[in-house]
Amino acid sequence: MENNGLKTKSYTRKAIDDYNAKKDKILLTFNKGTKERIEKLTGKKATAFISGLVLAELERLESGTDQPKESEEIPEAEEKARAWIAEQEKKIREAAETQEPEAEKPNRSRFNDYISDLKNFKPSESQGE
Repeated sequence: MENNGLKTKSYTRKAIDDYNAKKDKILLTFNKGTKERIEKLTGKKATAFISGLVLAELERLESGTDQPKESEEIPEAEEKARAWIAEQEKKIREAAETQEPEAEKPNRSRFNDYISDLKNFKPSESQGE
């Protein structure tokens, strides 16, 4: 391969090809915003989070256990979700204490349903998505 300033040198290309030969590549497609949600909730890059979950599930399947093996990412995300829930509950309490017109107050019923769902979340239930 000739190097005229635009092409990759042959030894660099060979190193890249050797590296890629040792890896499996899988293209996944999710709804828009999923990547940002993963990174926001877990504090990790989406690729690292997904790889960790897949490897943990493969280990569980290979070991023959019925219960999913908890990965490190799940407790971290759960902790962040609980902190967010506490923050939202505080905001609702503060809004309830103010003299805002009823139309400007948050929809507590819908929010309480959402909080209840989050509090009752179990990682093994989310596998169907």
